[in-house]
Amino acid sequence: MWKDVIIVHGKLLHSQTQVSVERINQDIRNMLTAWMNDNNTNRLSVGLLCVQLTKNSTYHEGIRQNPYEAMFGVKPKRCIESSSLNNDQIANIEKEE
Repeated sequence: MWKDVIIVHGKLLHSQTQVSVERINQDIRNMLTAWMNDNNTNRLSVGLLCVQLTKNSTYHEGIRQNPYEAMFGVKPKRCIESSSLNNDQIANIEKEE
């Protein structure tokens, strides 16, 4: 996918790192379960996209911005145009004034 990415296999250097990873995994699992329950669906791939956007657009005190802005330099898009819908589908959506 990315030509300059290098995957390094091996042990974690600190057990504290493993605890952090497990905490994040549990957080994502909880968010995904809540999303699936709230939306009465089992579409894991859609839920993961929503959880990812939520996690990456949440303010982080350590970097004083959200991870999305830190990575791309712009605020994340949260509108219908940024969805996977094609232009015909977007045009046919009923709007409420």
